[in-house]
Amino acid sequence: MALRDLTLASLRDWIAGHGGAGSALIRENPSYVFFKEIPGDGPYGSENVVLTAQRSLAVDHAYIPLGVPLWLDAKERFVGSVERRLVIAQDTGGAIKEPVRGDLYWGSGDAAGLRAGMMNALGRYYLLLPQAVAARAGAAAGG
Repeated sequence: MALRDLTLASLRDWIAGHGGAGSALIRENPSYVFFKEIPGDGPYGSENVVLTAQRSLAVDHAYIPLGVPLWLDAKERFVGSVERRLVIAQDTGGAIKEPVRGDLYWGSGDAAGLRAGMMNALGRYYLLLPQAVAARAGAAAGG
């Protein structure tokens, strides 16, 4: 399957249709995440707060501190819609390893799973800081 055609649904179909090869592929994936069921409002992100559907973003905390607001501006590759919204950096992920990379939490349930599986976007986000904090950060960085 061509990478440009890869979605969560197409990957699941391939794994289901290829028996042992599909199982082997899952075992090779270092980003494969094992979940546990938790009672309550969950799921919880790396910031140890309950994630909010369509507002919580996983980031690489080496570049973006947890808890900061970001303005997200991204064009979805498969759906074609543009996502522009205020999000909060509240989680991290094994595949989120670069300065401008993120994973939007879509929520739970079948509709959210379908949307998350189709999300593959190019875009950007803007770190939103009070002017005094941004000035201190710029001074600390030599800017």
